[in-house]
Amino acid sequence: MPKIKKKDRRNAYLFLSPDGVWYTRVMIPPYMRGLFQGRTSYSKSSGTGDIQEARLFRDAMIAEFNLLREQVKPKTEKRIDAVLTEIKRLRNHVDVNTDRILTHPAKVKLTHPL
Repeated sequence: MPKIKKKDRRNAYLFLSPDGVWYTRVMIPPYMRGLFQGRTSYSKSSGTGDIQEARLFRDAMIAEFNLLREQVKPKTEKRIDAVLTEIKRLRNHVDVNTDRILTHPAKVKLTHPL
């Protein structure tokens, strides 16, 4: 069996058990731990000592895990989205009140001042 470098990126998520079988391990994000009985990592045996077969096993497992992660990932608004929403709201306010803003600018109150 050829010597495998520990930090070889081609072997990400893989570790070799003492009996020579490759395992795939993935860390579980906090929002998914309920699906995995509170565990912080998930490991499965590839059933083989062949690194190329183990990489194929790993690739398939990680692809499915990533699909699940995206499916259950909490929706969070990015900062840029919040800023753009605020600017659009102000722009709409100006569109609706254009005549008042042009004729009486001191009397117009913006609900969200810049």
